[in-house]
Amino acid sequence: SPDTKAPGIFYCPPTDSIEQAHMLGAAAASRGSVLLGAGEYRSGPLIATVDEDRCRWCGECQKACAFSAIRVLQQGERGARAQVDLARCRGCGVCVPRCTTNAISLSGGATGVGGRSLDLAIAALVR
Repeated sequence: SPDTKAPGIFYCPPTDSIEQAHMLGAAAASRGSVLLGAGEYRSGPLIATVDEDRCRWCGECQKACAFSAIRVLQQGERGARAQVDLARCRGCGVCVPRCTTNAISLSGGATGVGGRSLDLAIAALVR
């Protein structure tokens, strides 16, 4: 499949078959051409951010996230904290009211053409 977990990013997975590589490459190009034909593509302008000083890792934000964009970050003696996966976060804001310590907020996160940096696109591909 040419789809990744990040919307608007498509790829051709490795294969030993030239015929299959051609088919998968054409599928990825076709999916991308739909976005290009629309004139422009923008990802959500907002992403969730965590104030690590306020977070006490209750896990409510992770439970609320439909995109699996929040995971636990172990920080030694400071304990566990929430961490947002920028490649998965869609900026929907569902996690914000679920945070019991008001440690999560939405902020402008889109960078570069297409709304996400190349690093985030690569991160989505290697999952």
